Amino acid sequence: VRAAWQWAIDQERIEALNQLLMPLFDFYDIRGWLREGREALKTTVAHLRQLPSTPELLPTFGKALARQGHFYFRLGQYQEAIPLLREGLALFRKLDHPREVVMLLNMLGRIAYRRGEYQEAAVYCQESIELCRRIDYKWGMVNALETLGHCATDQGDYDTARGYHQQGLDIAREVGDWRAIASLLNGLGYTGWRLGEYEAATGYCQESLQIFREIGDRWGTVMALKNLGNIAGDEGDNQQALVWYAEGLTVSRTIGFRWGEAALLNNQGNIALIEGDYHLAKQLCTQSVATWREIGYQYGIAGSLETLGNVAISLAEYDEARACFHEALETAVAIDAVPMILEIFVGVARLCARVGDLAEALRLLAYVNKHAALDQEGKNKTLIAWDELWAQASPEVRAYVQAENDQLQMQDVLTAVLAKLT
Repeated sequence: VRAAWQWAIDQERIEALNQLLMPLFDFYDIRGWLREGREALKTTVAHLRQLPSTPELLPTFGKALARQGHFYFRLGQYQEAIPLLREGLALFRKLDHPREVVMLLNMLGRIAYRRGEYQEAAVYCQESIELCRRIDYKWGMVNALETLGHCATDQGDYDTARGYHQQGLDIAREVGDWRAIASLLNGLGYTGWRLGEYEAATGYCQESLQIFREIGDRWGTVMALKNLGNIAGDEGDNQQALVWYAEGLTVSRTIGFRWGEAALLNNQGNIALIEGDYHLAKQLCTQSVATWREIGYQYGIAGSLETLGNVAISLAEYDEARACFHEALETAVAIDAVPMILEIFVGVARLCARVGDLAEALRLLAYVNKHAALDQEGKNKTLIAWDELWAQASPEVRAYVQAENDQLQMQDVLTAVLAKLT
């Protein structure tokens, strides 16, 4: 395929390029050869830009442009991907190629989700779904539903997330799209993990991992390994979690999947924190934050900073903890990531307790514990901190916390916490 592709480029055989584009794209994408795919499409797009814009050329050029953007997206290079995808979208709207429009809307929606721009992601995905319904294009609808499910999960709306993922899975099974089936199973597993439904979540993710391995999708394999590691860690099996994470990190680095690398570094840092290896935890999470910043993934930045804040508390670096929590909280608030905001509150409560403000620590934990968007990981952290601190509280502090708990609203808590961290 690659030899034929190069020949078609050299000879400027547009019809041959059009026929070979999808086989070449699939060749690189399924195998996880993301950097090689990016370079192959980059060379192609640069060559095609030099040719006259004929009716024969434009669809092929647009498809190559979109696939180049796809590889940048898969590599976590969102700033490079977005202008390519927008250029392709404008071209295919003009050419009236609705399926290509759907694909580009879906990719732009997924990037918006990854950047924490949930409202923008929803706009892209809803337009995609409406267009898919008009042209009866079920495959395109699956991808949009999956993205909407991820957005709902990150915002703590777990029932809605599960509904989107299940709807997408049903359609994927109907059309026989195994890659989408595996991805949506993994999405259901991720939501199950967030809800603490570990047995069901493990089943979804194991099935997802098996399919990804069978079809040779290394990008998807990383996502399933990450989720299985998360589940194992929450169930207390840190060694198994590290096995899953290590395999996922190796694959991520092999294929240049920076999103996966950043996520797995942070997860390894969490395990190191739990096991008391604070300097290793700091090293891993610092690498994670740096990679998230390069990618622009706001949820990831907030999550790794939250971990670093807790590491700083354990190292008695309280000013550093304040700085980490402050940036993490502002980032999470900006993208309306309520579960992340609640986890940061737990970290701030630990900090308050360390610096002698036990009443404020317990007040924060009481608020977090009653919030509907709190996921199982957050509940575990909250209850551990609560049990430790409640035992230290005087009757007066306990009475204050119980009286305050009924009155607290999110905006009031946010204002108070940000003031403490400034």
